[in-house]
Amino acid sequence: KPSIRRKITLGYYAIVAIIIALSVFTLYELRFIGSKIIFGEAISEFFDTTLEIRRFEKNYYLYRQKSAYDENIRYVNKAQELLITNRGAFTAIASDEQISKLRSGLATYKAQMDRYEYLSRLEAGGESGAAAKKTVLELSIRNTGKDIITVAEALSKTERTSIQALLNNSQRFLIFSIVLLVLFVIVSGRVLVQMIVKPMKHMEESMKTIAEGRFEIIPIDSK
Repeated sequence: KPSIRRKITLGYYAIVAIIIALSVFTLYELRFIGSKIIFGEAISEFFDTTLEIRRFEKNYYLYRQKSAYDENIRYVNKAQELLITNRGAFTAIASDEQISKLRSGLATYKAQMDRYEYLSRLEAGGESGAAAKKTVLELSIRNTGKDIITVAEALSKTERTSIQALLNNSQRFLIFSIVLLVLFVIVSGRVLVQMIVKPMKHMEESMKTIAEGRFEIIPIDSK
């Protein structure tokens, strides 16, 4: 049968092994959450960029300033770049149809804005018919921009919901792990007490018998 020292050592190793396993799993969860947060930041940045696109679009319609048009195009280029450089973040939460819709929508929107700027120059030069074409094109630009915003907002909400659910699950797992570890320590302590204290008590009683001068056969407790 294993000695008392071996029993204590085995119990200690079991507790350490459980702590290490929980620590490794927690570290993996934290790294996964970290990557999800980075993805979420990329999605949020894309959504904010689409809002800036629409803001400068409206400014351009209102004030007819070339600077507003330049900023609008700059943000369109930024949105297209974010789609390319953060492919993993988008493919993790968006369908192929949504990603394709964003790409084609941004390309179409940029072409429409370029056309609108061209017609504005023609109108300023006095060309007839340019104003009517601009009116029709403006409506098309608004619809295209609205479609882009709708998809971007849906992706942003989905990512935020996913991160919140992940954080909630991690919190529940952490609480469960702590409770499980405490219960394991309590149960292990009780088992060790039964395995160690009982033989020690039996030994104490046997030594008391010998100390009283009664030399007799001492039964060995095999339990």
